Amino acid sequence: MSFYKNGRVTTNYLSNDYPIMDMEIKVLEDNSVWARILHHNNRSGTVMFTSSNVMNIQTEDLYSRLYLLENFRDNDNNFEFLVIQPEFGETYYRWKQSNNPTTNNVLENYVNISNTTVGLAHTNNNTLMSRADSTSDWWLAVGCYNSYQNGVPGFDDKVVTESLDFYVRINDIKRLDKFSIYKKNIISTNFYEN
Repeated sequence: MSFYKNGRVTTNYLSNDYPIMDMEIKVLEDNSVWARILHHNNRSGTVMFTSSNVMNIQTEDLYSRLYLLENFRDNDNNFEFLVIQPEFGETYYRWKQSNNPTTNNVLENYVNISNTTVGLAHTNNNTLMSRADSTSDWWLAVGCYNSYQNGVPGFDDKVVTESLDFYVRINDIKRLDKFSIYKKNIISTNFYEN
């Protein structure tokens, strides 16, 4: 696999077993590199995921490649997540955890990095995942199936009526040999051509 200065990651594996994905990439001020693995433009609660498409869909309003999540674990077997709710500014909700919130309903090894008090866990009631310390509500909903007050119950007790973006950190480009990232400008000291 190679990384080129034009932001393209290429791989030799071009078959159905090694899908080529067009994922939005975000680089933060600390040079950490993130892949947007889910985007939900819920259009005031009128567009929702379903349990059958939440892991893999690409439409104008719904984007998910959550089925690839296991490829993003770091060397310590953790995920680092980032959530952005654009309608409320550029506040990042960033944390680490070791459980896969698409499949595991128990939070493990949670570490706050910025603006969070708890990680995500699998719920599969009104949403695929939500805050791990709650059994009665579904705040911090990611992969939402149902509308709540014309939106999605988001972070900081805010109802997201526009969109929510869920990112996972790319810790090692060499571990991501199952897909390529196109049409994005990735500028980071974490990436090298090999």
